[in-house]
Amino acid sequence: LRGSSERHGAVWDVATGKKQSDIVLAGFGKPTSVKATGDTVLFGLEDRNVCVWDLRSNSVAASFTAHTDCVTCVDADAGFEFLATG
Repeated sequence: LRGSSERHGAVWDVATGKKQSDIVLAGFGKPTSVKATGDTVLFGLEDRNVCVWDLRSNSVAASFTAHTDCVTCVDADAGFEFLATG
């Protein structure tokens, strides 16, 4: 996974080195942190939000206003029931 200040990312297959899909966070702030967890990618954003990206549908599954300032770190438990942000 690579992120950029342009609100775009890509998912790469490590074994083949080929790009699998694009991630476009249109309508959200710039990514400040990222965490890949199974079929889900969490983004902490400059605009105080957390964006949950579903790799299966290649779309935003959920978003949350998480902070009063930029989100600098994101994580989730193994069952993906809880998100932790900082």
